[in-house]
Amino acid sequence: MLTLRIDGVPEAWARPRPGRNGGYYSPHRQGAWYQTIVWAARCNRPDTPLDGPLALDLEIIFPRPKVLKKNQVLKWTKPDLDNASKSIWDALTEAGWWVDDARVSTATARKRYAAVGEAPGVVIGLREIKDS
Repeated sequence: MLTLRIDGVPEAWARPRPGRNGGYYSPHRQGAWYQTIVWAARCNRPDTPLDGPLALDLEIIFPRPKVLKKNQVLKWTKPDLDNASKSIWDALTEAGWWVDDARVSTATARKRYAAVGEAPGVVIGLREIKDS
C-alpha cells in the first residue's frame, strides 16, 4: 500500500472555460496545488505504474476557519468533493502512479477541516486489490 501526505491548500479542479478565440482554457489558480501534488507524487511513486484493479482513499483537509461550529469536523461547503478529488486523480496519473485512472475500481473520499495545529493538505492511500 502506498500512503502519502501532501501539505498545501486544496483547490478544486476548475472546469475548462470557453476562451475568446473559440478554444478552451483552464483557470491559472489551480496550477500551484496541482503541481505540488505532481511533484510530491513523483518523488514517492512506485517503480512501475500500477496496472490492475486499485483502491484509492483520499482525505482532503481544508484550512480551519477562524469561526467554526463546536465539534464540526466535516466540510460540507464548496468546493464539491468530486471537483476537489479530480485534481488529485489527474496529478497521480501525470506522476505515474498508475497506467490510467480507469484502473481505480473503488474509491473513498472525504473532505474535512484541519484540526487545531494541523496543516491543510491531502492524505492519499492507494492499494492493489484482488479481482475475485
